[in-house]
Amino acid sequence: MNKRFTDRLLALLLAWWLLASFAMPVTWAEPGDTVTISTAEDLLRFAKRCALDTWSQGKTVVLAADLELAAEEFTPIPTFGGTFLGQGHTISGLRITSAGSVQGLFRYIQPSGTVQDLTVQGTVVPEGTRSTVGGIVGDNAGVLQDCAFQGTVQGDSSVGGIAGRNCAAGQIIRCTSSGSVSGDNAAGGIAGRNLGLLLKCENRAGVNLTQTESSIDLLDAGAGAALEERAAADDETYHLLSSGFDTGGIVGYSSGVVQSCTNYGTVGYPHVGYNTGGIAGRQSGYLAGCVNSGTVYGRKDVGGIVGQAEPYLLVDPGEDTLNRLRTELDTLDRFINRALDNAQRTGDSVYDRLEVMSGFTDDARDSSQRLLNRVGDFADENVETINLLSADITSALDKISPALDDLSDAGGQLERLSVRLERAMDDLGDAVNTGGQVMRDLRSAVSSLREAASGLTSAAGSMEAALDAFHRFLSPGDWEFSWEALDEARAALRQAFRTLQGAGDGLDSALSQLQTALNRSGALSGHLGDALEEFEDAASSSAAIGRLMRRSLDTIGDAVDLLTADGPAEFTPLGDDFRQASGGLFDALSGLSNEMEGLRSTIQSGGDTLASDLRAISRQFNVVFDVLLDALIELRGDAEDGFDDRIQDTSEEDIAATREGKIADCRSTGTVEGDRNVGGIVGAMAIEFDLDPEDDQADRFSFGATYETKAVLQSCLNYGSVTAKKDGVGGLAGRMDLGTALDCQNYGSVASTGGDYVGGVAGFADASIRSCFAKNTLSGKNYVGGIAGWASRLQECYAIPTITEGSECLGAVAGGVAANGVLQDNRFVDTGTAGVDGVSYAGRAEPIPFDELSQLPGIPPEFTGFTLTLLAGEETVAQIPFLYGEDLSQVQLPPVPEVEGCYGLWPEFDRSGLRSDLTVEAEYAPWVTLVASDAQKGRLSVALAEGVFTGEVELLVTASTSPPPQEAGEEAELWDITLTGTGLTGEDPVPLRLLSPGGGGAKVWQYQNGQWQPVEAQQNGQYLLLSMTGPQGTFCVQPLAETPWGLAAAAVGAAALAVLLLVFLRKRKKAAVVKAAALKEQDSAAKD
Repeated sequence: MNKRFTDRLLALLLAWWLLASFAMPVTWAEPGDTVTISTAEDLLRFAKRCALDTWSQGKTVVLAADLELAAEEFTPIPTFGGTFLGQGHTISGLRITSAGSVQGLFRYIQPSGTVQDLTVQGTVVPEGTRSTVGGIVGDNAGVLQDCAFQGTVQGDSSVGGIAGRNCAAGQIIRCTSSGSVSGDNAAGGIAGRNLGLLLKCENRAGVNLTQTESSIDLLDAGAGAALEERAAADDETYHLLSSGFDTGGIVGYSSGVVQSCTNYGTVGYPHVGYNTGGIAGRQSGYLAGCVNSGTVYGRKDVGGIVGQAEPYLLVDPGEDTLNRLRTELDTLDRFINRALDNAQRTGDSVYDRLEVMSGFTDDARDSSQRLLNRVGDFADENVETINLLSADITSALDKISPALDDLSDAGGQLERLSVRLERAMDDLGDAVNTGGQVMRDLRSAVSSLREAASGLTSAAGSMEAALDAFHRFLSPGDWEFSWEALDEARAALRQAFRTLQGAGDGLDSALSQLQTALNRSGALSGHLGDALEEFEDAASSSAAIGRLMRRSLDTIGDAVDLLTADGPAEFTPLGDDFRQASGGLFDALSGLSNEMEGLRSTIQSGGDTLASDLRAISRQFNVVFDVLLDALIELRGDAEDGFDDRIQDTSEEDIAATREGKIADCRSTGTVEGDRNVGGIVGAMAIEFDLDPEDDQADRFSFGATYETKAVLQSCLNYGSVTAKKDGVGGLAGRMDLGTALDCQNYGSVASTGGDYVGGVAGFADASIRSCFAKNTLSGKNYVGGIAGWASRLQECYAIPTITEGSECLGAVAGGVAANGVLQDNRFVDTGTAGVDGVSYAGRAEPIPFDELSQLPGIPPEFTGFTLTLLAGEETVAQIPFLYGEDLSQVQLPPVPEVEGCYGLWPEFDRSGLRSDLTVEAEYAPWVTLVASDAQKGRLSVALAEGVFTGEVELLVTASTSPPPQEAGEEAELWDITLTGTGLTGEDPVPLRLLSPGGGGAKVWQYQNGQWQPVEAQQNGQYLLLSMTGPQGTFCVQPLAETPWGLAAAAVGAAALAVLLLVFLRKRKKAAVVKAAALKEQDSAAKD
């Protein structure tokens, strides 16, 4: 019995153990296994295992459930090199506050690491050094894909919502951030610093939205205390920063690739911080296809896309100096070898030292040779190539997709056009004998049109199939990059596009044939009737379809050229090899110097021959150092006098192939405000190193070197308003010291409240501006221009400026141009200001009528279209298009959206002859709930009206000339009362208070429908409460007379009061007599 029971119990326990083992997650598997995380405890154990860098490599980690960390202090995952699959789950309650740097959910993600489909919620606010801080990872060298962070991230330098630092090998793809991010140096909504790739990321977090400590001292005590109190109340959201720099909606500083990213969050704090941008605070890499709609604030170098756009530097280390150095080293080597031959008899000590010197000489020769070889070596690393390739593919696919949609629309329109033509021809029937040839032409054209449409559909399908091969280049996955695969994809795409072009040509031919046939159909107008109208509509439609098709094919052609090109010229920095070779050269020369000193102290004698050899070596050694000294003196002179002679701006050369130092195809719609160097796209562009104290790069210059700079701003658009307090504000760039702006457009207003250099494209441009368009309002002090406030090179630009304020040097094209500058083929619509500083120049800065301008080829549609935008706070209520010079005085504006406790109105503005885009913001004010009349008696208003009114309400009270009611007496008062500015109807009741003539009760009548009607009125103090129907009325107020009974009652009351007073006086007199008698008795007793 007991044995059977024991067996059953053991079997039950074994079964339970087996079930539990299957249910429990594996959290510390061997390499190559899958690790499943289902609880917070699993995550903590996993983090501990990742302390060894190799443990996670090759593993796949699966997050099987949402995790809540209970907001307890979390120790970050040290390093990760496997694949982490979040599967759409969320880790919430993350809290990291301990001291340290490189902080986040992960500290490091290795090049082999991937984290995807993960959402993290929490707070990452470490103490201590606080460098390289991110919501998900501190330092990323792997791939982050489809991840999100929601919460607060704070640090000192390299602070990002997703990653603190994204390395050259790092890729952050389709990641989002929301909450708040703050840091002193290099803070961004996605990454603090980026050396790799940021692709299709989105930020909704506020970045550096806080006041600085230095600024609090400038505030009054109350404001400063309020900020301190606010910070103490919620230190996770408000952290009082020092004056920061490199602040961006997506990235603080980028020298890598930023492609197709979007920022919605507010960036920066008013009048605080340097290098602040809606996408990047500072960038010298490749930034393309990005959009900013957030508001951007800062002090200096503030831009809607980039705060400061640095040029990309190409360094020529000076081959002449290095060749001379190598020649002199060869001579030194010969002298040493000769001395070695002559020193065989001078002892081992001398010989050994010379051997060492010979080794140092060989090292120096090798190092100099490596320097020369490295000068011509421009083999880029694969990671950078792949990043640029991904950016190009993404940009091209973004352009092709809408163009293919347009072709699809064109196909649909062709199909509908064919149906309409067939219907029209069927309506004709046999009624037309003379038009047989015309009908045959029409039917032939329709048949050709059908065949061409079919060919277009087939070609579009082939095009889409060819594009599918390029989509693989955008996802890391298991796919590995292959030049062969890229060449095959390019060849397939070329063939598909040629097929598409052929179909387009066939379709264009068919449309031309149809257009010709339709034109000839006019000869049948006497027989067509309704069919003629169909033909006329078809003619118009065919032309429109043709334009749509050609525009789509042009767009696709440009994108295909980008995808099928052999690739841009790549430039590799000199890098570690150059620095190591330089270090080796100086180490070898230093070793030679030391050995020389030792040799001199060792040699006691050696003969005339050895002494001569040593003197020759010494002299040659001095020659070598003279070469170095000359180079150092030259370098010092450059540092003191500037590097202008050594810097060559080549931004306008090979623009299409340029990647580094380039900002392209970006758009900003957010408001941008700063103090100095403020632009709708870029605050400061290509600032020379000796001009910017915050970014002194003198230490990057080396002896004998020359520098080539590239900074390009291309195909960017700005719609947001741009405002500065001081100098340098532009619709696209505040200040350009180098570089070029090409094919850019600005439609946002530009203003400086107290400074000079204001331009529709650039405020100050010692650079090139070509083929740019500006249509906006401008205001400033001096040097205000439709394209540039001041410029050195302006070519082929167009402007429709409205200068609302300016003092000196105003121009529709430029306020001023350099004396030896370039001014060529610029046009403007005359809005009251001449071309340059009050003078227009034929062929250079020349006016053009608007109608003629609108017909020129290549003019953007937005440039000749105008819009009235109505805003209520951040909400766009309506956008009303209008024609140039149109009068909008008859346009009915939509109602202003309601706000609790307030009413809104559209402010008055000039609606006649508008010649520029206009934005009008609604004005709100508290509701008026009680309005008093100006008519008064004494200090009291005759009437008061209650309700909910706007500030336009007015209560008018005048004496009425209407005859009073028969029962009214001489004391009656008659008033005409009118309430204006309310919009009330004749049936709306209005609570009213009328001043009673006698200050007491009264009888009230209102004149209605030709007769007096009694109105119920209630006395309230000196006023009578009643209701008026409608916004106006005539009233009669008769004070109530005193009745006889009332007089009698008053007399009786007075008599009673007199009796009471008499009785009181008598009692008081009697009490005084009694008191006097008592005092007299007391005095008598005292005498006895």
